[in-house]
Amino acid sequence: MDQSTGKPTVRYLWDNVIIEHVELSGSIVARSAGLTLIEKDLRNSLKWLRRARSIALDTFQNDEAQTYVAATNREAFDDVKGFL
Repeated sequence: MDQSTGKPTVRYLWDNVIIEHVELSGSIVARSAGLTLIEKDLRNSLKWLRRARSIALDTFQNDEAQTYVAATNREAFDDVKGFL
């Protein structure tokens, strides 16, 4: 931050040496940024599904033949719904 104006500035360092930065633009950069956001969303979704499965397996009986589960632990059931 500039002490006299209060304007924030960004400095990029490499091995404690200030380096120049180049702003990239264009369709490939925009597409890459979009794909990065999609990847992050997919990783978060996978994490939430794994967490919901973990809660469900800890809470409910694991019976392969059973297709319907009556939830007795309402708090755990609400958590599973929230993650899904």
